[in-house]
Amino acid sequence: MRGRPGAGGQAGERKLVTILFADLSGYTALSERLDPEEVYSFLRPGMLQLQEIVRSFGGSVPQIQGDGFMAVFGVPRAHEDDAERAVRAALACRDHVRELNVDRVGLAFPEVHAGVNSGEVMVGPSDEASGFTVVGDTVNTASRLADLARAGQIVVDEKTKSRTATAIRYGERQLRRAKGKAAPLPIYQVRGVAPVLAAAPSGAFVDREEFLGLLGRELELTEQEGRARGAARGRGEGAEAGGADQGPGQRAGSGRGCH
Repeated sequence: MRGRPGAGGQAGERKLVTILFADLSGYTALSERLDPEEVYSFLRPGMLQLQEIVRSFGGSVPQIQGDGFMAVFGVPRAHEDDAERAVRAALACRDHVRELNVDRVGLAFPEVHAGVNSGEVMVGPSDEASGFTVVGDTVNTASRLADLARAGQIVVDEKTKSRTATAIRYGERQLRRAKGKAAPLPIYQVRGVAPVLAAAPSGAFVDREEFLGLLGRELELTEQEGRARGAARGRGEGAEAGGADQGPGQRAGSGRGCH
């Protein structure tokens, strides 16, 4: 899902963002097994649900293709916790697919694997539906991180990990080689959301207001995840009637990401 420079030759703007690449594992095998129209009909409702989950966390989805999509956190609206939002969105997408498959008979919906990377990009205008495109190594690296993740895994870079370390649990640091990268990439695999009590102060009632604020934030995000899944299910069920959103078989750009 590589993008292209902004239309009209207009100058871009440098921004700090978090990029999420979410792909479906086993998409190629599924495509070989089914007719293209069957693949489209099978994947479309679930893909629309996943995109809606990402949007509910404040992300935008400027690029889509058959086996996944790219989401941007920080454009057009930025939040202080964009990195955390991106990781939580990836977790919610993974868990949503697992819920879809609980009572499914026949073909299972492909599991999600994702890469999350934070850094600077150039944001330029585009004639795509999103109205913008993002360009830079941050985007390319996010795509490579997604490639390194196996089915059901979410992999992040060091910047994303450091910005979310109090909210998200991670595995040990690893060095992995990725296509097109001269040096190995330091990566961390997401293990899940950190327990709320991990943020509690060591002394009794020390910084009590700060701890209660963190607790309230955690409860808010938990409720947001529940609402996201509920809204995604409703939107996915009505997807075929609307037809206005882009489906898995439609590309928003040429290739898989931005160069």
